[in-house]
Amino acid sequence: MRVRSILASLAVASLVAPVPAHAQGVFLPTDPSAHADGRVAVEALRVEADVHGPSVRAILRETLVNLIDQAQEGSLLIPVPSEIAVGGYAIDAGGERVAAEIVPRDKARARYEEIVRRRRDPGILEFANDGLLETRVFPIAPGGRREIAIEWSGTLSSASGLFEMRLPMPKRRVVGIPPHELSFVVRVDSPQTITSVYSPTHEVAVERGSDHQAIVRYKGAPPLEDPDFLLYYKVTEGDVGASLLTYREPGDPDGTFLLLVTPRPEMPSDTVVGRDVVFVLDHSGSMKTDGKIDQARRAFEFCVGSLNPADRFNVVTFNDHVETLFDSLRAPDPPCCGTASPRADAIAKLRTVQADGGTDIQSALLAALDKLGESSRPQTIVFLTDGQATVGERDPAAIAAAVMKRNEGRARLFVFGVGYDVNTALLNSLSTENRGVADYVSPGEDIEVKVSQFYSRIGKPVLSDVSVEFSGVATSDIYPKIVPDLFLGQDLLLVGHFSGSGGGAVTLRGRLGDRAVDMKWPVRFPDGASPTSRSFVARLWALRRIGHLVEEIRLHGRSQELVDSVVSLSTRFGILTEYTAFLTEDGVSLTAHVSNVARCGDLLTSNLADVSGAHGVAQSRNSESLKSRAQVGGQNVQRGVDDRWVEIGGVQCMGRRTLWQKHGEWIDGSVKDDAKTVDVPLFSVAYFDLVKRLGDEANVLALRGSILIALGGTNYRVVPEVAATPR
Repeated sequence: MRVRSILASLAVASLVAPVPAHAQGVFLPTDPSAHADGRVAVEALRVEADVHGPSVRAILRETLVNLIDQAQEGSLLIPVPSEIAVGGYAIDAGGERVAAEIVPRDKARARYEEIVRRRRDPGILEFANDGLLETRVFPIAPGGRREIAIEWSGTLSSASGLFEMRLPMPKRRVVGIPPHELSFVVRVDSPQTITSVYSPTHEVAVERGSDHQAIVRYKGAPPLEDPDFLLYYKVTEGDVGASLLTYREPGDPDGTFLLLVTPRPEMPSDTVVGRDVVFVLDHSGSMKTDGKIDQARRAFEFCVGSLNPADRFNVVTFNDHVETLFDSLRAPDPPCCGTASPRADAIAKLRTVQADGGTDIQSALLAALDKLGESSRPQTIVFLTDGQATVGERDPAAIAAAVMKRNEGRARLFVFGVGYDVNTALLNSLSTENRGVADYVSPGEDIEVKVSQFYSRIGKPVLSDVSVEFSGVATSDIYPKIVPDLFLGQDLLLVGHFSGSGGGAVTLRGRLGDRAVDMKWPVRFPDGASPTSRSFVARLWALRRIGHLVEEIRLHGRSQELVDSVVSLSTRFGILTEYTAFLTEDGVSLTAHVSNVARCGDLLTSNLADVSGAHGVAQSRNSESLKSRAQVGGQNVQRGVDDRWVEIGGVQCMGRRTLWQKHGEWIDGSVKDDAKTVDVPLFSVAYFDLVKRLGDEANVLALRGSILIALGGTNYRVVPEVAATPR
């Protein structure tokens, strides 16, 4: 069955039955006969935090709304992140200061379990691994709203200059209806230089006022995977900071790591490396449609206007003929008054380009490489096309081979494919084999915005020809395979596997202009299991590895070993592609690995043949998204056959575990078919014993319905009391 039919049969994932009372906290009505479920919801959740060194002071504001026609009052239970040592708090409930009690984590678990027993609601176990703050909520009028403001202060955990901040977030899988508005503003102020500011869970915007300040913002709907909000920031005394995050599962000799390398924002101007850049613009006849040529011209005008003084550049325009603006690379601005400005000449030329003729891709790229010539400076080609080769060499494999041979790995080739009439296999090959990235602009997207945003990110290189080495432990499967250049204002993010433990070092090598640069940081790879909160490191590694495996198959053909790896990672981590979406079907056994690999291989073979059209573009965008993923939220959203977003449901990732929904039951991916299975009635003595045995993983029991999980070599099926049968 082709991916078209798979994705066509998948509706956007339905939410679980609405129980909005749980949201960020748990609302307990004063009247024990009242049922809170579905009656009080969190309409908005806003967090403002100020961080000074390790100290944090925050205000969390929740807007509660009463959904029924009678007044509601009671208590609100708010999970308190266990990583933060809370030193003070205050509650403002609709203008009145009220008393509140902070319950530490060890006692909070007993309180959560008590509430589960009383309310007979497993969803509260979602927060069982956190501390607890409990406060009174004064009556909320029918249909009315009340804002609860919680102020707290504390100390962030840190290690080797890396600080961590976590805030528990409402889980869609538990609450059904997440807040309509979710926003964070975190202001960080440090006496030391702040380099990396990174969230592995949310796509935040980071504003850097200086080396010592950063403002982190997020506003929008909760990510589809509903992770807790995690924020890391690194302080250092040097120009470049490196942060290492590691994760190892219990009993596993190997682990995964995430390395962040970031230059400080106020680097001296002479550390921005001068580059040689050639802009290659397709102005064939098809660029006339939908105003594409106008947007492309403006995009390249922005790029030329953003060149650094130390850069050199040229412009190549092509249709069935190739035209080069200058006979050699030029500095963008004249060295003195009265001299013509190459920058101004290039912008004037771009404004006169008209769309007509055919498409000679090979000749255009070879001309761009000829103009770059031999140089020790970083070399970049920015290539934009909306079609396939119709003039000159037309064989995609021959074009890619000719470009790679002429380039010899010197220039980074960044490719933009516009519309659906492009050969994605060719464009991906050109970018991957020439140390660049391919991106695609769908019909209706703004070419100018997309290209301009990309060029702004790579506009100020700090180090070129970057390589990273680890000592002290063995490392493998590091992604991206070719380490990109280090740019001002951008994180260099590497993920990989490691074996062993103990002290070691990370060495970063590169070129600053003509000068070789070495940087070295001590690191430590811990032994033993890591906290569950760090499981995102392994999932992020799996996301990137799957993207690279699919790209490898796309470029070089089907390989049984590669397909096997895709299926194994998808099953273990619950990361679904259009080629493994069938794993969610009721009739598919997760343990039938051989048949699942065969089915995935057939889908890859048949669908990767679509190298153009909406489907071909969608597949390329999906694999590129996985290869460059920096956050774990929203991981099972794919572009479907019509290049529109499709959410693939039926799988939940909860800490170390991945659970799959089959025939209405949630099944732990680590369940063994031949293991003994024991029924555990919901809310029974055995149930709460299982809660204790699961420890930090007890939140898997927050899912509603029957749950089958593995623990200590035995399978446990948690079922409603009326459904339980003795075995």
